[in-house]
Amino acid sequence: MRLDVQAPVSADRKYVTLTLRPQLAQLLNLFTFNFQGAASGAAAVIPGVGGGTVLDTSTGFGQTGFVQEPELQITEVRTTVSVPDGGTLLLGGQTLAGEIEKEAGVPILSKIPFVKRLFTNRSMAKDESVLLILVKPTIIIQREQEQKQFPLLSSKVAG
Repeated sequence: MRLDVQAPVSADRKYVTLTLRPQLAQLLNLFTFNFQGAASGAAAVIPGVGGGTVLDTSTGFGQTGFVQEPELQITEVRTTVSVPDGGTLLLGGQTLAGEIEKEAGVPILSKIPFVKRLFTNRSMAKDESVLLILVKPTIIIQREQEQKQFPLLSSKVAG
């Protein structure tokens, strides 16, 4: 889960214009790649998701290893809304759904071809959830907060 937020304050300091971009990533698969190390004293750069990974192969020639690259499904929503100071914004609509099929049976009898139907149970489970995001912006004015926290300080600086 990732949430990008931009929140400029209006000139009258009563409203916040929120630009929200929540991202939800789901891992679909991992692909494994084997590689052969470079010559002694050299470094190999293997590109991947989110930048490159630098590998140091200074210990010898002909080293092997593996890299896993993820396959991701990314769901993203973008919205811009004006919210009053101290108000609450409810952002919803991202639905996560999953489906699993399970098969269970009597250990030996569920493996026999024609008898299998009598001793095996198949079930399907559906899972669904809705992601709700609540955002409550509060405008903080540094001068006012300092006066609340340190009331004597402002009188000593002025006098």
